[in-house]
Amino acid sequence: MLALGPVELSGQQMQRGDIKVFKAGEHYSPPKTGEYLEVLIKPGHPTVMASAAGTPPAPGNKILYDGKDFTVFEEKM
Repeated sequence: MLALGPVELSGQQMQRGDIKVFKAGEHYSPPKTGEYLEVLIKPGHPTVMASAAGTPPAPGNKILYDGKDFTVFEEKM
């Protein structure tokens, strides 16, 4: 879940750019108001090749979530 503006999700206030990750099978009630995106990674999605060990992130990028199967980062240009 990616907040596009102020939203409340499961009693947690979220602001634009905040994310909340739910594991497969984990249930939640979507926000009743506010703008947000639901992002889904389908089972069987092709694997992305990881960067070589020691590869630094681009300057200005901030890791928001680093999980086993995917990483979410904020990119500033």
